[in-house]
Amino acid sequence: SHMLVIFNHDKSAKVYINELTFHFQLKANRTIGPGETVFEDDIVDIESLSFEGVSIPEDAGYMFLFSCGWRKGFCFDFGPLTTEESSIRPYKIESLLGKASAYVRFQHMFKIKDDEWSLLIDQKWFPFVTLTAHTLKEMLAHIRAGWNIDEMLPMIAIELESRADIMKANWRANPIFENHIMLFEKALEEFLEKDYISSTAILYPRIEGILRGYHSIVNPAQKANQSNLLASVIGDTSTKDRILLLPDKFKEYLEKVYFPDFDPNSVTDVTRNTVSHGIAPEDKYNLKAATIGFLIVEQLSFYLAK
Repeated sequence: SHMLVIFNHDKSAKVYINELTFHFQLKANRTIGPGETVFEDDIVDIESLSFEGVSIPEDAGYMFLFSCGWRKGFCFDFGPLTTEESSIRPYKIESLLGKASAYVRFQHMFKIKDDEWSLLIDQKWFPFVTLTAHTLKEMLAHIRAGWNIDEMLPMIAIELESRADIMKANWRANPIFENHIMLFEKALEEFLEKDYISSTAILYPRIEGILRGYHSIVNPAQKANQSNLLASVIGDTSTKDRILLLPDKFKEYLEKVYFPDFDPNSVTDVTRNTVSHGIAPEDKYNLKAATIGFLIVEQLSFYLAK
């Protein structure tokens, strides 16, 4: 099932085979009480993996084989052993092992090919982390079969409606939403009442509002243009931080779907700019626009909770 080997500078090693107790630190998409069962659909990210009673010294090499169902993961680093004198590993190993576990456990999120990503984003959809694993897999199946994901829209909207109370609780607990909470809750109220025009009109400008609020805290000296707003919230995607939130692809998604350039003489969809300039087509203030708006807010909320 698993094996951990710790290699020391004196060429000794310690081996653990199927005897370790794992401790995961998870980011959840809802409040989970002590002793409550955690399901796969509750997990936003795996932030760290550690072992009860066992730690890997910073100047030791290691290899770690582990299982997630029938899948296997393998991590190793002999870097600290490559010099005669001890050197310190330049990263937090628990964080790396958590990301490795997430990568193996949620493989459906990482097997999306470039052409499939293009089709997803062209249809204005994304594997939003608060959607259930079943829904995400169905979305990808639609893309691979050449079908339109909009066929799933009623089911996705129902799934979103079921999270209404959770969303409100998450917003109220996040200080970044403090100056926007009344409007976000009003947008959600209109969504539940099937008034997608009002919901969309309230929601899209306010998404930028929370981006600006966060940017003013972490990078107050920087101009609050669209590029800087995304850089502040999502961070350096090369670090692969928050792996299940797919930061590099989510940044691309926001650039192409929420913040795209537009020609005022040829407006075809609801975006931040077309809504704010009052030129978005009336018929696009619909269930899809409102649903995607709330899913964007949900995804962003986990970046805003850094």
